[in-house]
Amino acid sequence: MSTTPHTPLNIFLFGATGFIGGELLISLSQEFPDFPITALVRNAKEREAALKTLHPNITAVEGSLASDEIIQAESAKADIVINVASSDHLPSVESTIKGLKKRALADPAKPPIYIHTSGMGITSDNSRGELVAPETMHKDINFKLSDVKGVTHALSDEAVVAAGTDKDVPIRTMIVFPAWVYGVGGGLQKITLPVRLYIDFAKNVGQAGTFGLGKNAITEIHVKDVASAIIVMLKAALEGKADEGADGFYFASYPRMVNMQNINTTIGDTLHAKGVIPKGGCAPLPEAVANSLGPLGWSMFGSSTWGRGYRLAKFGWDPVHTKAISVLESLPAEVAAALEAIDAVKPPDYSESTM
Repeated sequence: MSTTPHTPLNIFLFGATGFIGGELLISLSQEFPDFPITALVRNAKEREAALKTLHPNITAVEGSLASDEIIQAESAKADIVINVASSDHLPSVESTIKGLKKRALADPAKPPIYIHTSGMGITSDNSRGELVAPETMHKDINFKLSDVKGVTHALSDEAVVAAGTDKDVPIRTMIVFPAWVYGVGGGLQKITLPVRLYIDFAKNVGQAGTFGLGKNAITEIHVKDVASAIIVMLKAALEGKADEGADGFYFASYPRMVNMQNINTTIGDTLHAKGVIPKGGCAPLPEAVANSLGPLGWSMFGSSTWGRGYRLAKFGWDPVHTKAISVLESLPAEVAAALEAIDAVKPPDYSESTM
C-alpha cells in the first residue's frame, strides 16, 4: 500500500489516553491531519472532547483491551492499526490480528498495516538488580525473537510476527521497541508508568527504592522521540519502503545507559525536597513490595536491557529530544507533574498481562 499525504486512510488506535499515545496523537495531527482516527477508550463519551484537543479528527469508541468483538470489528475496518497500549496483553493482540485478517481477505491487494509497541524489555537479562555483563548485545537490524527466551513482551511479539509472515493472509507488521520512556508528555497522561509506580512505592515505604540493589542499567528514550519513531515507521510503510514481518523490528533506544539506583536516588531526593517522604536517596525495596507486581515487576525494574537500534536511523529518525535532555535531568519535572495528578499514581491491573 502506498499513498500520498492527500490520501486519507483510517487508523484504529490503542492507548490514545496513555503516555505515549497522547504524544503520538499530537504527532499524527501534525503529520497526517486528514487521516481519521478511531480510538479504543474506556469512558469514551467523557474523554472524547479531551482527545479532540490533541487530534481534532478522532472518534472514541467505548471498550477495553478485553473487548474482543469491538477490537475485531474496528480492526477489520482499518487501513492502519497502531497499538501503544499494553505490550503484554496477548488477547487484545489476537483480537486485532483476527480483525486485520478479515480486512486483508476483503481487499487482498491492499494489506493493512499493523504497528505494535513492545519494549526493550525484550532484551532484559533478569539480573534481579545486579549489573551482569551481557552475553549478547542485540541489534535490531538482525534481531530474531528466537534470540531471546522467557522475557517480557515475547508472546505478543511472536503473535504479531506470525501474522506478518503469513503469506496466505498478508498483514504488514512492524514492532517498535522503546527503551525507558521519559519526559513530561503532552497528552492526557503526562508521566510514564514506571515513575508513577516508583512514587507510589516511595510513599508507601517512606523512601524511594530499587528492585534489589538497583545496579541494573537501561537505555533511555524521550516520549517525543518514540512518537517520531512511529511516524517514521508509518511514513516508510506508506511509501512501500519499510522493513516488515520477520524484519520489522525497530529499537527506539539511545545508547546512553543509566542504572536504577541513580533513577531512584533522583526520585527520592525530589520527593524528599517536596516534603512527600521523610528521607532522600534510595534503598532496596522490601521483598514484599518488590514482589507485589510478580515476575513482570522484576523484569521491568530489576533487569538490564542490552540492545542497540540501527533500523530507524536508516529511515531518517533522529532522537533530538533524547539528545537534548537525559532521563536524570528530566526526572524532577516528571515527579512534580506526577504529584500534581496524584490520583493517577496507583499500581495498574496486570491480571490479564502475559510474559
